[in-house]
Amino acid sequence: MITHALASGGRSHRRPRAAGWEVREAVVLFDSAIPGAELEPDGRLIIDLEPGQYRVRATYTKDEDTWMILVQLQPAT
Repeated sequence: MITHALASGGRSHRRPRAAGWEVREAVVLFDSAIPGAELEPDGRLIIDLEPGQYRVRATYTKDEDTWMILVQLQPAT
């Protein structure tokens, strides 16, 4: 489904916007569409990044069946 959304030519695609982020410890990614007040152990991804400043860009695309959000982290040097 994700490849279909990408192959759709980005009909609902937004341009990436950059922001800054200071990382001090591991980063936890999770799906905000999952209901509940607690993160399930299997419903998250922990990413160990070196502490420091990062440039964050995010964009999304969607079609009738799929929404995809793509996030990119780059060290801000």
